[in-house]
Amino acid sequence: MLLAESGATKIAWCLVHHNSTIRFETSGIRAGHTSKSKIAEILREASSFFSPYPIESLHFYCSGCLSVERQSEMTEDLKPFFPNPIQINVYADLHAAAKATLGNSTGTCFILGTGSVMFEWDGQEVVELFGGKGFPEGDFAGGADLGQRLITYLSSSPDAVLVSQFENQYGKLDQLAEQISHSESIAKAFGQFAPFVIHNQTHDAISKLINEAVEEFLNDKPAKLEMKKLALVGSLAYHLKDRIIKQLHLTLPIDVIVEPQSMDGLITYHLNH
Repeated sequence: MLLAESGATKIAWCLVHHNSTIRFETSGIRAGHTSKSKIAEILREASSFFSPYPIESLHFYCSGCLSVERQSEMTEDLKPFFPNPIQINVYADLHAAAKATLGNSTGTCFILGTGSVMFEWDGQEVVELFGGKGFPEGDFAGGADLGQRLITYLSSSPDAVLVSQFENQYGKLDQLAEQISHSESIAKAFGQFAPFVIHNQTHDAISKLINEAVEEFLNDKPAKLEMKKLALVGSLAYHLKDRIIKQLHLTLPIDVIVEPQSMDGLITYHLNH
């Protein structure tokens, strides 16, 4: 059984083989945005890596694959690289996050990676979706959004020490702006700066920047959303969990599950089903 969970930045691949796991990582695919040539390049790399191993089934979870049409299209993209008699199932990355954390229970799931989205899960399917408008119109508090907010702040910041720390790590701000404008993926380009935001989140200005991003993310949530169980999934959800919980004003005792990635929970889910 081969599992793959794809966001805009990377795909985590894991082959469950003889009671052990074989893991691999490639660039990410976002259905509807990643070019066909890039998709083929990524799948060729993955299929080459796993070619020595027998694969009976592939469960591919992908950003942008919530609709049946996108799932069918991605299945056709996968077939040349993972040919018959392999069984291929395509789902959205939302399904991966929910299955890994909530399983067959109902609940609310927040995903914060390069992008961001929240949704209601009925134990089998996504029943209602909030946010997820894509960057830059949405995806607030995701890596791309935080990276863009950081660049905007630093470009006019009087804090020479912080600017110097940033430029020593990533390069001159004016040169980065030029690189970003020509990037194949603007979201991924801005998302590379998210670790700097997290590392410096106690800095007053950056703390304010993060809180504003989280507030905008939560503004997409209906006022009367009843959360009986909450899952926070993704690297940024993991690092920002305390801010999210605080801004949600959670006063009722509910289960809060926090996972920096989906793969381990996804393996458990599939082995149990």
